[in-house]
Amino acid sequence: MLNALKNEAHVCLAFADRHSDPKLLAWYRDLLSEEELEKHNSFFFDRDRDLYLLTHGLVRATLSRYLKIDPDKWVFTYNRHGRPEIAQSEGNPQLRFSVSRTHGLVACLIVFSIDAGVDVEKIRKLDNFKTLSENVFTHLELSRLRDLSENDQMEGFFTFWTLKEAYIKAKGTGLSLPLNSFSFYFDAARGVRISVDAELQDMPSNWQFASFRPTRSHTIAVALCRKDRADLRIRFFEAMPDLNGLSFLYLKQYPLENLNGFTPKKLIPFHIEKGYANESLRTR
Repeated sequence: MLNALKNEAHVCLAFADRHSDPKLLAWYRDLLSEEELEKHNSFFFDRDRDLYLLTHGLVRATLSRYLKIDPDKWVFTYNRHGRPEIAQSEGNPQLRFSVSRTHGLVACLIVFSIDAGVDVEKIRKLDNFKTLSENVFTHLELSRLRDLSENDQMEGFFTFWTLKEAYIKAKGTGLSLPLNSFSFYFDAARGVRISVDAELQDMPSNWQFASFRPTRSHTIAVALCRKDRADLRIRFFEAMPDLNGLSFLYLKQYPLENLNGFTPKKLIPFHIEKGYANESLRTR
């Protein structure tokens, strides 16, 4: 699996409703560090504690697919903006990851050596949609949103939002990077593209972006700083609980002609169709 990352980026998904068994959650809990356990115990609601367990357990179990390290043995460091990294030791390859969680779904992105970010959101109604849009989106993005029908605008909002969050995570700067200092647009031939303000000193050509719909109520964005390399192939897996811990099933990806009024020329380039389990790797 590690060699594949030279030309690929892997996204592992975990749907919360498939990981609610108390025994499985107890296994996740046993994987966590003391610091992670302290954070886990700080959540008030059970659903938030369980989602935190799933998120951090998934990261550890997923990383152990690539290196022969037990899931509970991974050690992480954080940059000054809070981006997690694997604590590198002599002999370890430059494995990198990004993780995101939302209502019902966790996504973990694994890459080799490059800066990368993933963000997932549940598409939902926002009472302050217009005000928030004007505060975080550029004129170009706002114009694109306003071209959509009223029913489609919320989906468009979260598509742009997740792309921005994925880029910020990949940069490792947190919200110190103004959200209106870069803009996303969609090219029929080249897919998702970015334009940036000059003061960011970034090269749009260094980046690869993609937006996906794993379900009809979730959207995922991936940002990859692959620089002068060819675009990476993005592969999706689903973490499925079994008697041995987790199995990772490959999810086949299809272009989608139309999803709830969207087409690739509008906002959502791809949909993930599930049910193709032609790869299964266990974690314990």
